[in-house]
Amino acid sequence: MKIGKSFLQKLILAFACLYCAFAFAGPLLVTQNQNEYNLTPEIEYWVAPNKDVDPRTFSASEQSQLFKKYQQSSRELNLGFINEAAWIRVSLKRSASVSTRWILEIPYLGLDTVDLYAPDGKILQNGANAKVNERPYFSRFYAFPVDLNESAQAYYLKLESTYPMTVPLRLVEMNVFNRTQFTENLIQSLYYGELLSLLLYNLALFLIIRDKKYFLYSLFAATMGLAIFAGNGYARLYLWPNSPHWDEISQSTLLSIGAGIALLFTMRFLHTRQYLPNTDKFMRFLVACFFILS
Repeated sequence: MKIGKSFLQKLILAFACLYCAFAFAGPLLVTQNQNEYNLTPEIEYWVAPNKDVDPRTFSASEQSQLFKKYQQSSRELNLGFINEAAWIRVSLKRSASVSTRWILEIPYLGLDTVDLYAPDGKILQNGANAKVNERPYFSRFYAFPVDLNESAQAYYLKLESTYPMTVPLRLVEMNVFNRTQFTENLIQSLYYGELLSLLLYNLALFLIIRDKKYFLYSLFAATMGLAIFAGNGYARLYLWPNSPHWDEISQSTLLSIGAGIALLFTMRFLHTRQYLPNTDKFMRFLVACFFILS
């Protein structure tokens, strides 16, 4: 059976329209059924050749040629190492019965610049290089309060990073976000409280017994605890809010110091200088390496 040429053309056109409908879907409709959305499937992105270019100044047709839909099935946008600025565009709207107050969040600390260009023209600055007291929302990650409308609105994010460009973008209803933050901070505080108790206990033993092993163990607990505190983003909020460059290297520095102290504790605990002199020399070399690397 022969199939007519016009029928094939119509079939190809239908498939093309279907593809465009899926690839370039409309704005995400926020409903009462969900209070949290993974926005990765909604992301359109553009890697700008010039960091000073603002795509909002382009016409709608020019923007449609620049921005590409993220087609990967992963839960986060991943562009690898890039020297340029990456722009993200998401279009959002809400149903009439849904709360207007939401949080747009990127729960990933490896971004130097995260600027939100809101529909009302405001530019909210965030990221590792932004001052903590000037962040639009006090959080260890990069969060922005947004007011959703019943009509579609486009939100633009400008991102720069010296690390891999990974963007796990999500939208969370504000009350839910605040409750989640409170729960996470409570659990984290219990963990760091246990570390602090361990530190103080061993420090007290050192002051009473005068055995340097307990002092070294206290130092180890302090440096490793601070390294984890920094890696989770809390040190930037509470200990060195105005030191972004130190915050960038603090975790690796503290981990190196902690590894060196752990070796010193091991050497003293096992009396390697007395019983294993060759191993002792090698461990001293490793200690020096860790302290130099820090």
